[in-house]
Amino acid sequence: MSRSRKFLLAGNWKMNKLQKDLEGFFTGLKKEVKFDIASNNKVDVLFALPYTFLEKAVGLTRGTGITIASENVAYAASGAYTGEVSISMLQEVGVSSTLIGHSERRTLFGDTEESVQKRIEACMKEENFC
Repeated sequence: MSRSRKFLLAGNWKMNKLQKDLEGFFTGLKKEVKFDIASNNKVDVLFALPYTFLEKAVGLTRGTGITIASENVAYAASGAYTGEVSISMLQEVGVSSTLIGHSERRTLFGDTEESVQKRIEACMKEENFC
């Protein structure tokens, strides 16, 4: 028996563009995509964006079937972790997915197997996240 495989089409915004670019990007994307993302059963579409763009992007893509994800997440739920963003902070703005272990995080910022594993474990403990 052949199983149908669902694909993930994902983009990582990185440190490019500004919030002012979001609306034009997603409006153009919705026009140009040749299939209905919201009802497509073969492809999931996800964009990982910087923290400052997340809430606006969630609003712009509501009802489209596009998933908005963060580009990173803290493994700690709270505490003195300057510059980090927790899972609950992401959930509060409507984000339920994240990138973890990206090669740039490892090379440029020193993410290790251990820190990546901690993030994975934190996400797996949360219902409806990752």
